[in-house]
Amino acid sequence: MKVRDDAAYRAFVRALASTEATRIKEVRTRPLRVGGRTELVLFVGEGDRAHPRLVARMPAAKDPAPPVFRFDPEPTPTDPASLRAAVSAHREANARVLAAADLPRGQAPAGGEHFWRNSIRGQRHAAYFAAVRKAFARWVARGRFAGRVAGLRVLRELEDASFLGATAFDDVDSGTYHSYGKDAPFVHYLEAILAALPVDGTRAMACLSAASQESVRRQREQAQAHLDAIMRSKYAFASIIDERDIETTVGGLLIDRETRQIVSVDSESDVADPQYELLRIDPAATHPEAGAWIHRDGDGDLRLADGRAVRVDDGIVRSAALDLEDLTFLRAPGDKRLRSGIPLDWNDDGVVAGGTLDWVAWAGHCDVKAVMECIGLVLDDGPRVSEFRSDTGRTQVFDRTLLLELAASVIELGSEYESIDGTDEGDAGESSFGGARNDARPDVLVFAPAKGRRSVRWPDEGGPTALRVRKLTFADGEKADLEAVFSRWLPDVRAVDFVANPRHVRTIDDDRVQIDVTGGVLEADAEFAELDGRGNLTVRTRRIALDLRPGARGPTDGWFPLGSTVVDAAERRITRIFYDPKGPALVRRDEWAERDGRRWTVRVSADVRRTALSRRRTCGLAREARRDDPAMYQALLDAALRAGRPICADTDAEAPVWNGMVTRLQVALERDNQAARVQLWRIDLTARFGAAVLRYMVRRDAEGEPVAYCPVPGKRGEQWPDFLWSELPDVASKAKIDGRWMVNRTMAERGAVTIDPDRSVEGGFYVHDDHIKNVYEILFCALSEYRWTIVHDGKRYGFDNRRAWADACARCKAAARKLTFAG
Repeated sequence: MKVRDDAAYRAFVRALASTEATRIKEVRTRPLRVGGRTELVLFVGEGDRAHPRLVARMPAAKDPAPPVFRFDPEPTPTDPASLRAAVSAHREANARVLAAADLPRGQAPAGGEHFWRNSIRGQRHAAYFAAVRKAFARWVARGRFAGRVAGLRVLRELEDASFLGATAFDDVDSGTYHSYGKDAPFVHYLEAILAALPVDGTRAMACLSAASQESVRRQREQAQAHLDAIMRSKYAFASIIDERDIETTVGGLLIDRETRQIVSVDSESDVADPQYELLRIDPAATHPEAGAWIHRDGDGDLRLADGRAVRVDDGIVRSAALDLEDLTFLRAPGDKRLRSGIPLDWNDDGVVAGGTLDWVAWAGHCDVKAVMECIGLVLDDGPRVSEFRSDTGRTQVFDRTLLLELAASVIELGSEYESIDGTDEGDAGESSFGGARNDARPDVLVFAPAKGRRSVRWPDEGGPTALRVRKLTFADGEKADLEAVFSRWLPDVRAVDFVANPRHVRTIDDDRVQIDVTGGVLEADAEFAELDGRGNLTVRTRRIALDLRPGARGPTDGWFPLGSTVVDAAERRITRIFYDPKGPALVRRDEWAERDGRRWTVRVSADVRRTALSRRRTCGLAREARRDDPAMYQALLDAALRAGRPICADTDAEAPVWNGMVTRLQVALERDNQAARVQLWRIDLTARFGAAVLRYMVRRDAEGEPVAYCPVPGKRGEQWPDFLWSELPDVASKAKIDGRWMVNRTMAERGAVTIDPDRSVEGGFYVHDDHIKNVYEILFCALSEYRWTIVHDGKRYGFDNRRAWADACARCKAAARKLTFAG
């Protein structure tokens, strides 16, 4: 079908010529202000064109009346004690100005009132102590101050204490949580975009120029790939996933990405290694539904795509095998076609596990929500973007719910980039992380090898995900307090001091504290993959004992079982791991299940693989620390308290990840041991999903610089924050990182952009980002005054008032009615 190139068509093309329309392309690089604190740019003019690149910056607030501080007390301090008194008194006299309490509230930008005041407060404190240090240096140079080093310590301690008390942050809540379990992981806006696009073979597509038609086709392909990627690994209507009942727990029909047809599980395949296929009735068959796509339901009966039962002889059923990467889901919560008992390895770990995947309950997008709230991208004025397409003649309204999904999906794409040849990678944006993140990782046994320096670990990389020591007796007979023994320091809160833990060896993997358990005895819960006489492969946890004393003898051929892991689920093959005290050695032995008719037999390999260990039987035990080194948090706390920057926190150390924006910090200096140069601090954090407490001691050197931090156990029920973090995203379809053009990793992996090698452009490749460009332009309109838009021949036009937009829509409709088509 083609549109006739006549006067009517030319009038249609010029339909917006004399209207109040603003071409969004001409204004989309304009910086936008969100949340009263963040400068947001959505398109950046790099290289050959302005391409979609969301860049968030949070510059310091401008002080409308910056004070000039002069510190010239009378009499001049001559020793540390008089210096402390003089600074404390002078600071108290200037407390109102230092707190920026002298500034009228009306001067603060809407939505960013706390950031504005906190930022100015931090700048004023920095300027104040710069003036104090300048005066101090002058006194020292003139020989009027005795004890320069002790004086520096006084100034550092006083500056650190400047932010005692409460600091509140702008508490803006997006009002939603982009969780897998709430039908809200950025899918609805993609469905709306796809539904609005013209379709090949229609008049709507025919009235577009050839270039616009190609762009629409790419946009549809990219948006569909984006949606499919989310549905395949991020969407779950319920808060659980059962890999042996995938459709009903995901809330979607398992389909083939290319044909969009419902997929069947090969009836001859194994539930542990399912094979997938597309089924169709032979188009040449003498059957009333010849050529129709069909699928097996949960009982194995054949059905048409709409769910109606159909009888078909096996001889006229055509099948095509599919790989796992060919599959995705069609969102369909509550659909009667959802089939029970459909298996799929949803988390790509090589096993179709029985039971539910517990981690799905928390694996939402709290991090995305937290970033949006920190930068103020919450669309709290309730924007609506009304978008009319002159080709289809239909209007799509993006309300706040859809726009929040859209914005969240952009942030979720991330700021990681890679070169198209795979030789380089990089990050953009600003990101800061404090803490080591509680990933609920297993305890680790660390053995010294007989040869070489590299330690031997169990569980190793890719091994079981569960090992938890429940009891431990050291070689000297002491029974371990498992809540306290995994610590670098031993605190004495009453004395406000701390000493080194003699059992501490080192810290590995950022936050796993290793202690020496050579010659000890321990009990642990360990994970075992098991095979039974019916060929079933299950994973369960059971209690084990491990005796590391000389002369010990284990229960299995003298060996102590440590766990077992799946090698190949399809072949029913596992590997068991043992500790042999006679070697000593780690021993690996394979087992597998063989099928003989309806019976299964579990075979045990006669061969074993041994890893010789040191005869000194040196063994360490490492556990993920519940309380990380407080030094890891200081940069984020400084950003929040001294610069006023909003930060995020995981306030539940028990859950692997559960974090949100910090809304309040309460800082207290509880006690001070001047003789030992140790202070006891307490910081109460209030965040979106809960509260936490950092309580720790800090030891200073002679000049007051912190040299060691010791976590202090809290009161019963108090949570230690798992980590603090902040992020200013930089999410582009492509970006120049360290002088080299790279493509956004997640966009490329999901197919949300397509890449063509092109030696004629800088970087040697061209990124087709029609879908992402469309998404970014919609977001630009939502955050600007152009909330009424028209897409005309693939170009977006904006209006700042509804009446002008409605008149322009009417003109487009009138011009479209006069078009004629051929073919």
